[in-house]
Amino acid sequence: MNNISVKPYTTLQNKDFHSVVNLSVNNSDFTSVKAKDNQVEYHISKCYFRTIIIENFEDIDFKNININFYGCCVERIEVENIKTKNISISFGHSIIGGTIVNNSIESVDIFNCLVYDNLFLINQKKVRVLYQESTIYLRLWKNIFSKLSVNDPSWVLGKNQSFFFYDCNKVDFKVDALEVIKKRVYRNHYQNHEDFHLGYYISKEELELFNISINIKYSPNVENSETSITGARLKSLELYGHSTGKINIENTKIESWYIRDFSTDKEAVFYDILPLVKTSKESKIEIHKSNLDKTWFDNVNFDEYNLVSFYRTRIGKATFTSCNFPETYANFEKFRAIKNVHYPYQKQDNYYKDQYETFLQLKASLESTNNFYEAQKFQSISNDALNKIESISKWDKTILWFNRESNNHGISIARPFWLFWGCGIILYFFYLVSLGYVFNNKDFDWYLWGSFFSFLDITHKPDFLVEKKCLTGWSQFFDFVSKAVLGYIIFQFVAAFRKYGKNK
Repeated sequence: MNNISVKPYTTLQNKDFHSVVNLSVNNSDFTSVKAKDNQVEYHISKCYFRTIIIENFEDIDFKNININFYGCCVERIEVENIKTKNISISFGHSIIGGTIVNNSIESVDIFNCLVYDNLFLINQKKVRVLYQESTIYLRLWKNIFSKLSVNDPSWVLGKNQSFFFYDCNKVDFKVDALEVIKKRVYRNHYQNHEDFHLGYYISKEELELFNISINIKYSPNVENSETSITGARLKSLELYGHSTGKINIENTKIESWYIRDFSTDKEAVFYDILPLVKTSKESKIEIHKSNLDKTWFDNVNFDEYNLVSFYRTRIGKATFTSCNFPETYANFEKFRAIKNVHYPYQKQDNYYKDQYETFLQLKASLESTNNFYEAQKFQSISNDALNKIESISKWDKTILWFNRESNNHGISIARPFWLFWGCGIILYFFYLVSLGYVFNNKDFDWYLWGSFFSFLDITHKPDFLVEKKCLTGWSQFFDFVSKAVLGYIIFQFVAAFRKYGKNK
């Protein structure tokens, strides 16, 4: 392993290191060195590192020490042995990979960087990741790609880029993307600097190539203050463990979203979340053995995901506002209670019971915010799930079937409305047949049409149409059946009509 020497307020520039190198930050380097405002102490520019190890074994009496990589390609960085408390590490317009694990580091800043496979940031006080499309410099990135012998940038963009934030106190991941892209190459305002002479707006096709994943883990008894993700496009997002700080994820597109063994002491807010591609069969949400108390889902498009799984998760005190859910039970089939979303057809023995109880929890959560519109959907589909539980008796299944077909478990007014007229016409027809008013080779008596509305009145007398002595056994049978059937349908219509006025 070779040592490299970088003196404070000097620049290591245009060097390639194809073996393992070590950068040691020592107290002796700062002897008789005065701090300079707005200048980087260690500046490394346009260099290539196969592997670089940064170490510090002594306290350094200096205001701030920033190690800055600018326009570099760092396939692997290893930072573990840091003793002094005033070191920060920053990366700008670079490709980086490796592991930074030490809670003595003041901060890690990453600006407009690509990840070389994986970047692990562990036990960090503060991590800031920022992508800003208005500051992409064409010549600088061409130089970086050339160090990797890459002619096609799309190969780099499409590589799996995984961020691992483990037990970090504060994480801020932000993307500032342009809403309107008119040009790809443009002349920017830094005209006096050769590197900045040409700027670049990333195209929509290139943006869709990005394959960024974020994995965040909170360990027991490790304090954290805040986790924020804003405006990102993520192939996957994974959250594990118990957070003691606030979590805010907003205006983000997430293809696959995994929440496992998760809970929070403060508040977790998920706002304006939808998949990368609406019709993608790979989009999924898995919430596994988690406690969603103090969790707020706001404007989350659950209906656009191909699979949504709540498995052994406490939902009751979660808040759902302005969220979109499927409209029909067939589409609600994507809501499952499965142990592993990667094996969606491996159902547990009590699958439908778990699904039923999950739907009831979602219903209760929606009712707690007076969102009776969406809550009614879950009331309906929970009964459909209940109907599939084998231990339910046949009589209960029969009741559930009639409720579904008559008013979709209390949420459909249209079904009982059309059933009322359909059943009324059919029963009246048989009633007239039993009295000999049909198929008797006589002209139709239009008086019978007016009597149809009297027949629909379930309080009508048996002799509303003919005298009692003219009634037959079949006519009395159809008259009785009509009152029972139409009365039931009227009741189901009223129940559905009052779905927003029921005492919850």
